[in-house]
Formats: sequence, structure tokens, C-alpha cells
Amino acid sequence: MSRFHRSLSPESVYTRYFNVLKLSERIAHDRLDRICHPSPHDETVLIAEIGEPSASSREITGVGRLSVLPGFQTGEIAVVVSDAYQRQGIGTELMCRLFSVARERKLSRLCAHILPINISMQRICLNAGMQFIGSPTDGEVTAEIDLSATA
Repeated sequence: MSRFHRSLSPESVYTRYFNVLKLSERIAHDRLDRICHPSPHDETVLIAEIGEPSASSREITGVGRLSVLPGFQTGEIAVVVSDAYQRQGIGTELMCRLFSVARERKLSRLCAHILPINISMQRICLNAGMQFIGSPTDGEVTAEIDLSATA
């Protein structure tokens, strides 16, 4: 995961985290421990990687996260793909799999918060059937989908 974070450009970091996070912050042990060992009731993390499963040379190419909002049947999703592997369908595949996980967990709604400049993520959400709500002038775009209507 540390190598994966080293593969992200400042732009990729900003569009995913809505902030400029230094590499040292992103790969801090406590933070990576939280990311790599999510609470199974509240979060699901999917990892896309290349390389043979038994090989030590596997490389993480993307990470997708589903966080269930406490007390609701709603999940929030986020995806980040290594710069070298963007525009190859990895983000779309992670998104589709996160939708499947959300349906398995019987969630009724998914949302994603996206910066207005993150056109790639907006396209992925649109292609996944999500609709945009709110105004990008609020500093972010929110994409939503009612899973109960798409089951």
C-alpha cells in the first residue's frame, strides 16, 4: 500500500482526498493500518493489482472503498487508481464491484462525493447509473444511486 501511495501524483491525491496530503502522512503506519484493516461492519476495501497471485512482485493499481453510514442503509464509495493505470477501466471495475458488495449488504443507496475538477470519476459514476445532485459551486459534486430501484 505504501508503494501504491508513492505512485499517485499530487493531482490524484487531491482529487481523491480533497486535500493535498504529503506522502509521509499517507503512508504513516497508523493510517495504513486503518486502511488495510477496515471494520468489516462499516467498511469494505477492494484492491486491484497486477502480477501473479503467488509472486512477490504484485503491484496495487487501484483501491475502492465502501463505507456504510452508521444508522442508515446508505454507503459512500470512493475509488483511486494509480496514475500509470488510469483510463484502463480499473476505476470502472472497482466501482462495479463496490456496487455488488453494496447490494450483497442490502444497502438501499450509494453516494460519492467528487470534486468538480474530477471529470474521470464523474464519468465513471454517470456510466454506473448514478445521478448528480446539488451544485458544483458547493465545492463538490455528489453522485447518488438508489440501489433498491436498480436491483
